[in-house]
Amino acid sequence: MYANTGLDTGIPKQYRELEGRVHRIYLDALSETQKTQHPIDLLELLILPRNTEIIAPKARSVLERAAKVQSPVQQQETIKLVLQILTQKFSNLTYTEAQMLLDLNLPSFEETQFYKDIIQRGLQQGLQQGVEQGVQGERKKALRAIERMLHKGMDDETIMSIMDISPEELASIKQNIVL
Repeated sequence: MYANTGLDTGIPKQYRELEGRVHRIYLDALSETQKTQHPIDLLELLILPRNTEIIAPKARSVLERAAKVQSPVQQQETIKLVLQILTQKFSNLTYTEAQMLLDLNLPSFEETQFYKDIIQRGLQQGLQQGVEQGVQGERKKALRAIERMLHKGMDDETIMSIMDISPEELASIKQNIVL
């Protein structure tokens, strides 16, 4: 694939056996219909020079074509690909700058489903950790209370009744406590 015929240097020796099976594509020779039928226009973005004045209009035209022929889901995927290409070509470009470059009215990062999913996952993990820490804290308090009761000479039946534990649980606790 070449941007134009002037860049074609012929088939290298090691690939000459593929001649006839491999077809050259010249991007400047493709019709607009051919470009919309295939993701060629996305590939064009990859080979354009790192110049925002050249890439921005091309990227906008890619998105305009996508809006005409693609479903909303496909359009979102195309937007993601274009933004990804831009951030690869211009590594210092921020999300907001890329949006402005393309004249996009995309939601802020905080409004994206990706962000919401990350926050939800974080909240679930935080809640789970909080519950686990709470349970561990309560268990430690109960063990200290049982230890105090044993040191004060309280009988096993009273301790099991107050703490609502089985004889096996009390025996296990007693093994781990130094009286």
